[in-house]
Amino acid sequence: MKQALIVITLLIVTVICASAWWLWNDMQNVLNTPLPNSTAVEFTIEPGMSVQSISNHLMESGLIRQPYYLVFEARRTRKEGKLKAGEYVISPGTTPQQLLDQFVAGKVKQYAITLIEGWTFAQLMDAINNNAIIAHTPGTADAAAVMSAMGQPGISPEGQFFPDTYHFPRGTTDVDFLRRARDAMQRVLSEEWEKRADNLPYKTPYDALIMASLV
Repeated sequence: MKQALIVITLLIVTVICASAWWLWNDMQNVLNTPLPNSTAVEFTIEPGMSVQSISNHLMESGLIRQPYYLVFEARRTRKEGKLKAGEYVISPGTTPQQLLDQFVAGKVKQYAITLIEGWTFAQLMDAINNNAIIAHTPGTADAAAVMSAMGQPGISPEGQFFPDTYHFPRGTTDVDFLRRARDAMQRVLSEEWEKRADNLPYKTPYDALIMASLV
């Protein structure tokens, strides 16, 4: 009787171990096999969504078949609370493991606006205000209000923003976008100012910028 109990116990342990081994290998196979999409797919994580909800939405979208594996992996690696909200582009060839890492890194979809050299501030604001992706800050209807919101009250906005193509995620505010373009201009001016010739009749980098714009 005692021997039979030992045999049964060993069989149960063996079955459990074999099942656990099979499940682990199956999970690793699923997590490292590319998703079925042959083209780029957009997927949005709303603020406050749990990893369970995200996994279920991925299943409903036909991207994964075993959402519980993704949930378990996120919890096992302590990534569950680190998934960032936003719009994502899931490229062909992406595996569930890579997708989880993409969500944790917050590598969201990027949009672009190009600021053209020679634009006035009014033209720049038209481009921003007509962009539906950028979030518009209340109380910034004129140039003075915009500069105040950026922490630069009393400063003329003309020539303060570096002409370039800027990439940004949905929800970026107009003030944050402009601050980034102004910071870029300040970096460029500082670099050029350090390389200026001696005895120039300019006291500040902005003086030199104004003169350059008139040439």
